[in-house]
Amino acid sequence: MSTEKPSFPEFDSKDADVCISQMYKWTVFHAEDQITYYADKAKNNKNLSIVIRGVSVVLAGIGALFPLIDAAMAVNGEKAFIWGQWGYVILAVGAGLYGFERTYGFSSGWIRFMQANLKLTRMLNNFRYEFSLLMNTPAGKPETGENQPNVKERERLIQALNKFCDKVDAVVMEETEAWVQEFQSRIAELEKRLKIETKKDKIKNSKSEPDDETAPTGEILVTIRTQIEYSSYAIYMDDKLKETLTGSSEYSIKTSPGKHQVKVNGLVNDEVKKTETVEIDVKAGERIQVPVEL
Repeated sequence: MSTEKPSFPEFDSKDADVCISQMYKWTVFHAEDQITYYADKAKNNKNLSIVIRGVSVVLAGIGALFPLIDAAMAVNGEKAFIWGQWGYVILAVGAGLYGFERTYGFSSGWIRFMQANLKLTRMLNNFRYEFSLLMNTPAGKPETGENQPNVKERERLIQALNKFCDKVDAVVMEETEAWVQEFQSRIAELEKRLKIETKKDKIKNSKSEPDDETAPTGEILVTIRTQIEYSSYAIYMDDKLKETLTGSSEYSIKTSPGKHQVKVNGLVNDEVKKTETVEIDVKAGERIQVPVEL
């Protein structure tokens, strides 16, 4: 079979039988081209799927074994070599590989390509037999005794070729639509996981700052005293910037009970000229005035 796809032949009524033969060759080549494509794609996805899934399974086994080694060494009184921690790292790598394989769908693509390849192969084999039967039909020219196809029979042959091409294209379209749906579902699943993780992070971060009005809070009133003129003040609490003051020397911070660190930077043209840090122990419902000398 030629590696280059031939151009579709133009029909010539003067040489109709040759044109139909060329159309038949083009139609068979079109089907064989798609069969070869799906066979190659299935082979590539099969190899990638086997390698990635195999490596992830091996890593999962090794990662699960490491904590057991760590525990056994501790029981025997030997110094542990943090096997357990490395086990978690290996498990994470294995899980990442498995997620990578699922996201890009190598296994599902392998199955999908194999199904399309087998379906097209069966269709092509059936078509060859059916077209041979059509070609074997006696021609409708009894008055001349010729055994060549008449106009109606040529129409039947061309329609059979066209119908088979439509079936081949329908299989390709069906496989493509399945890939699109699968890809969209993977993207939706990935976005859902990211939203869940983002929500977990927000919940985790919200625990450090009392957003709920019913939660017990305290208040820190920072009052800045200085004999030097600063252009602005940067106020930090627990190494987080809370506010940059310009034209004001007081700032109120509502926070959770416990020990906190308040830091104030005196700025001149955005350059830190002086810094003062104060440690504070805040109790629930308490309002503490914190004078800061700069």
